[in-house]
Amino acid sequence: MSPTQQGGVDMAQSLIRAAAIGVCALALASCAGTELEDTRNLNVQGGAFNSALYEGYVDRSQFEYDYGDYNSSDLYAQRAQRVAAGQTVQPLTLDGDGNEAVEGVDKMDTKLPAIRQARADLLDALNNGARQDTPEAAAEAQVAFDCWVEETQPDQIAKCRQRFEQAFQTVQNAAEPAEMDQASETAPAAPEEVDSTEPESFTVYFAFDSAQLSEEAREVIGQVAEAAEDRPNAEISATGYTDTVGPEDYNQDLSFRRAQAVQEALTGRDIAEDRIGTAARGENQLAVETADGVAEPRNRRVEISLF
Repeated sequence: MSPTQQGGVDMAQSLIRAAAIGVCALALASCAGTELEDTRNLNVQGGAFNSALYEGYVDRSQFEYDYGDYNSSDLYAQRAQRVAAGQTVQPLTLDGDGNEAVEGVDKMDTKLPAIRQARADLLDALNNGARQDTPEAAAEAQVAFDCWVEETQPDQIAKCRQRFEQAFQTVQNAAEPAEMDQASETAPAAPEEVDSTEPESFTVYFAFDSAQLSEEAREVIGQVAEAAEDRPNAEISATGYTDTVGPEDYNQDLSFRRAQAVQEALTGRDIAEDRIGTAARGENQLAVETADGVAEPRNRRVEISLF
């Protein structure tokens, strides 16, 4: 084979490889968000509870899809598929101590006792007849609880929690008196009164490649601490973010260290650690959309919410 022919073969092979890589990249990019269409109009095995739970998960999948959160849309669609197949799908858990863990949310966190208590109460009700006695309310409570666990936006967290509490109250009200008497002997103490005030939001910013709090950031932390003292029943979330400079895995860790810095500053102001959940989003959910490799100061932040 002549050098010219060999060069032509090499070029053709390079073009084929490049095309293959492009196809793979497109395939990967299109993976998220594909589950919803496969989930519609399935024949649901089981009774009224499964039918209501299936519909609730499909609706939530559609909501997340419309919002542009395709990973969450797939999560709910996959749960709907399992329900339709007749599987027992338990409420989500943050840290793998139950049926299913939410990847990336284990920082929202196991430190939030309200979520742990709510899940325990919901499981107790489901395992003691709620699926049969109040199927629609029980299904609504489970879907709303999963939303409460999985959501990261403060307004949606508050809405999902309120939906859960309303639906679960219906489940509890429908319980037989004998069951209520028995439950009162063994059930844990009632949770503290829920803070129903609208969520409050704060943002602190960080220097490039840093998790150190500036003086300006500490002033904001002081405002958060004062608000938390005024609202003793409120929970606090601290979600860290980065700009797009650097590797994604490094930025994920950096965003978590930023959230931890906020948590430590709040505990240093006598805010109980178990009131504060931390989350890390890395380069995801930019405050200001940029290309990769852009050091945008407004993206280097921790968003703090009281809810």
